[in-house]
Amino acid sequence: MRLLSLLAAGLLAGALQAQDLVDLTRLDGNQNARNAQVYAPGGGTRAASACDDFNRANSTNMGPDWTEVDGDFEVNNNMVHTLVNMSRMIHNSAAAPYAGSSVEFDLDGTSTSLVYAAAVIGYDPVTGEDVFVKVQNQSGLPGYDTYGFYHANNGGGYGVWGGFHAFTSPIPGGHVRVSVDATGDVVTLEIDTDFNGTYDFVDTAPGLISSGLAGLLGTGFGYAGYGPEFSDNWEVNDGCGGGGPTLTVSNLVAGAVATVAVDGATPGGQVRSGFSLYGGGPISTPYGDLLLSPPYRELPVMVADSVGHAQLSSPVPAGTTGIMVWVHAFDIGSLTFTNGFSGAIG
Repeated sequence: MRLLSLLAAGLLAGALQAQDLVDLTRLDGNQNARNAQVYAPGGGTRAASACDDFNRANSTNMGPDWTEVDGDFEVNNNMVHTLVNMSRMIHNSAAAPYAGSSVEFDLDGTSTSLVYAAAVIGYDPVTGEDVFVKVQNQSGLPGYDTYGFYHANNGGGYGVWGGFHAFTSPIPGGHVRVSVDATGDVVTLEIDTDFNGTYDFVDTAPGLISSGLAGLLGTGFGYAGYGPEFSDNWEVNDGCGGGGPTLTVSNLVAGAVATVAVDGATPGGQVRSGFSLYGGGPISTPYGDLLLSPPYRELPVMVADSVGHAQLSSPVPAGTTGIMVWVHAFDIGSLTFTNGFSGAIG
């Protein structure tokens, strides 16, 4: 069965649209990715992982695991605290191809000033480039109201959707996950706003390869911040462990080809997944809650590769913009459910 092949047009209307915003953290709103030879990543095999919960004594030194390449940070109250605007730090031991990798962290969510926190993927010390995805408090009011698919150190957008966007309504914070798909072209931002294991906000930005940015990327990972921002529990490629397999759904756009992917699955094992148009359950099972409401449909079985990455792709029917979709997956090898996904077709 093709993904979402049973969707009928004419249900909920509306879609995420680009916002005409001015990013107050940038002096030059017209910076773009530099032209470079297009680079085709070699398979996106994930390698090293890393983790830092910052649970140590307060210090203006982030410790031997970090290099502060821009600005300044400190450990404060078992969290990372940004001291200088547009600061960026890179983990010294986490090195892996950017394709197929992810960075996660927890937003503190208490700031009421102009701040952002950002995931850094694919940092290259020679070019200074990276995939830079931030969640920002633009207004200074409670909550985060904007986000950006950027490059370098807050250096502006890339491709078609890369750039600065507004949330439909401010979010209080939450667990942030930024990932790049196995092709090395599509970046996904997910936010679990209430820390319940389900990503309430999901958006994707393709175009790393066509923009030329991919050819400037390296193998480093890190964190960036602006203003008096606090964050916690940073990790790359599930370095903290215990998270189990993770599900992402990207390019969920009417008339496009969507991708359902699971990372952290049992290498060589089967992964089952399904979708619902009626809600996210839960339905109790012997292995945990299935986060789909009936009636739901199963998708073709996926097989994970040698590093536990499994994915399938399928067209999204035209005329389905605005329809809500819930997706969930199960790793048969570990008998473990992934996180749930919910989102509207763009």
